[in-house]
Amino acid sequence: MLAIADCSVQNTSLGISAPVMITWEAEGMQRKLWLFLAASIVLEFLFSKILENFTMSDYTYISVYKAIQLVSVLCLNLFLTHVPLHWRFRIRQINPLFLIIYALLIITATIQDASIFLSVFTAALLTAFAEEILFRGITFNFFLSIWTKNGVTYKATWKAILASSILFSCDHLENLTYQSLSITITQMLWAFGFGCFSAALYFRFNSLIPSVAVHFVVDYSAFPKAGASMLPSFSNFIVVVFQMAILLLFAYLIVRKSPALKEINGKV
Repeated sequence: MLAIADCSVQNTSLGISAPVMITWEAEGMQRKLWLFLAASIVLEFLFSKILENFTMSDYTYISVYKAIQLVSVLCLNLFLTHVPLHWRFRIRQINPLFLIIYALLIITATIQDASIFLSVFTAALLTAFAEEILFRGITFNFFLSIWTKNGVTYKATWKAILASSILFSCDHLENLTYQSLSITITQMLWAFGFGCFSAALYFRFNSLIPSVAVHFVVDYSAFPKAGASMLPSFSNFIVVVFQMAILLLFAYLIVRKSPALKEINGKV
């Protein structure tokens, strides 16, 4: 049985609670979580093979595929792992400047892709929810629980961030079915960097809302340009490596300033 120990600490200056710690009463629960990850991978593969037999546009395929993935992940978690998903979020926790930038990104993407607005919006939104719940809400929580049995530490937090991000990156290996190895590796590098950044957001705010929101705007802006932006070239590879480094830097800064580390341990 999963035991939830409420270790959240309220930061009075920021109005932010530290992440809720998850403890495991038996090794059997950890085995269930590994089973959850394995089942998610198998189901994802099966769904993709089934959908290949239907004729549909790229955006419709993504929307249907991610909707099925979202439902399957939620069902597996409901009946197998029971990992709590945290959604509570206060908008005042975000700097107004970032909200303005976020709004401008969405407006710019909408203007560029007005003709396919609904298709791109739906595909990006379902992708953001499905992948953030799977890799941050459940997988990151899983690894964090393993390495923080004696309390939240900077090292344990980064181990959980890196482990969940590696799995998120490897999830893009399925793209080898329709594109080259070089493009797939480039995507995996970017996904790793974004995974670290997104996990850091989740850890910082103890809510899936910020990571889902950022994931959504990234996919919403990138989907219509995916083919052109992922051409197999050395220059594109260098750009992606640079972007990955920037995302890792942001993740480092976000985790470093997290009230979870400051309030629970008194220091980083």
